[in-house]
Amino acid sequence: MRFESLMSWLEGDPDYRKQFEQSRKRIVQLLEDEALRRAVEGVEKPISVNGETKIIREYSDTLLIFLLKGAAPEKYRDRYEHALGAPDGGGVTKIEIVRVAEQREIDTPAQQLAKHPN
Repeated sequence: MRFESLMSWLEGDPDYRKQFEQSRKRIVQLLEDEALRRAVEGVEKPISVNGETKIIREYSDTLLIFLLKGAAPEKYRDRYEHALGAPDGGGVTKIEIVRVAEQREIDTPAQQLAKHPN
């Protein structure tokens, strides 16, 4: 199926659009459930030790990180702080850089210095 056909169905058929969105939500839930299972319960993997096959359980720290970021972005968001010296040589100001997705306005260094001269 071509992308244009899918888009015309989504735009032209409200019933199709509703079923498409319901299916998308079910698929996302299935993927989230599987990510949680792999992060918390782990997955059994065979390994070879001295010619013998043994089973170990591996957990996914990466999936756990993504789940935490999705569940509590205000706590686990990516952030970066950078200290800048004031133009007059006195004081230091900090700028917090946050993910672009938040679309938060950040003062320029000059604006921050004007607000916090010390």
